Amino acid sequence: MIGTRDRRIPRSTCSGSGSSRSGGIFLYSSFALGGAPDGGWFGYAPLTSTPPANGSSRGAAPTFWTVGLIMLGIGSVATAVNFLVTILNMRAPGMTMMRMPCSCG
Repeated sequence: MIGTRDRRIPRSTCSGSGSSRSGGIFLYSSFALGGAPDGGWFGYAPLTSTPPANGSSRGAAPTFWTVGLIMLGIGSVATAVNFLVTILNMRAPGMTMMRMPCSCG
C-alpha cells in the first residue's frame, strides 16, 4: 500500500520474527517445566527468585518465562523499527504521510 516491494531492512524482519518465535517457545516451555511461574502477574524479581516458604525449588520455569518475555520484546521492537523505517524511507514518489492509507481493508 505504500508502494514498495519489500521492507527496508529484510534481515531485521527475519531476526525479529525468529526472536519472537524462539521467545514464544521459551515462554510456553516454562509451563512444561513446572507450571506457570508463581511470581505474580508483574514478574517482580524478588518474588520470582526467592524459594517458596516450604523449601521446595521453583525450578527453571521463572527463568524460561523471563527469557521468553525478553526475547518477545526484542522481536517486537525490531519489527516495529523496521516498519517505521520502511514507512518513512520507502514510500512511493508523491506519497506523503497525509496521503498514505491507514487501513488494509
